[in-house]
Amino acid sequence: MLNFYKLIEILVSVQSIVITSMLPVYIPLPFIYKSSNNFELPITWQIPTIILLTLIFHKKVVIRAFSIYIILGLFIIPIFHQGGSLGYLLTPNFGYLLGLYPLIKIIDNLNNRNKINVGNFLKNGLMLFPLLLLIKPIERLKRSK
Repeated sequence: MLNFYKLIEILVSVQSIVITSMLPVYIPLPFIYKSSNNFELPITWQIPTIILLTLIFHKKVVIRAFSIYIILGLFIIPIFHQGGSLGYLLTPNFGYLLGLYPLIKIIDNLNNRNKINVGNFLKNGLMLFPLLLLIKPIERLKRSK
């Protein structure tokens, strides 16, 4: 049964996820060759926000909030990074969003086992962040071939 405080936690989580998914950060990466073209690596603050919300709230609250976020993006308003609607189900970006469910579970298990503080958060949570940044350009290279 949802009480008032759980409802507030879910609403705060949904608002945080929606806001951070709409804040793109472009990291300019110059090519190896001395050309004037830059390759921009688009990322959002969604992964760090999910990790932080999982550390603050219970796993069930974050899963409910993220499910509401996906339902909003698929059926109501286009709030995903590159749009929305049912056609988003066929893009690789939707698989990236579905991959956040295991991330929520893993971070919650680490938090329950280790009682993550700031030092452990930086060590365990941010160790995978560069790997997540490398997945996106590799995916684009596969699509361009």
